[in-house]
Amino acid sequence: MLLVETKVYVVGYRKKDNDQWRTSGKTWGDLTDAQWNAKELAKHADCTTQVFEMGKMLPVD
Repeated sequence: MLLVETKVYVVGYRKKDNDQWRTSGKTWGDLTDAQWNAKELAKHADCTTQVFEMGKMLPVD
């Protein structure tokens, strides 16, 4: 089996600086798409957004 390392991006948002980051559960495979969605969410929801990159593939025992 050939494993290819891919990056997955998630957009997080929070209303206030002390709140925990929340996500909608959607993921993007392209950084540009994730950044665009973060900007659109910040415009419409009046919140702080940030793009997070998910980690590497790890084997499960």
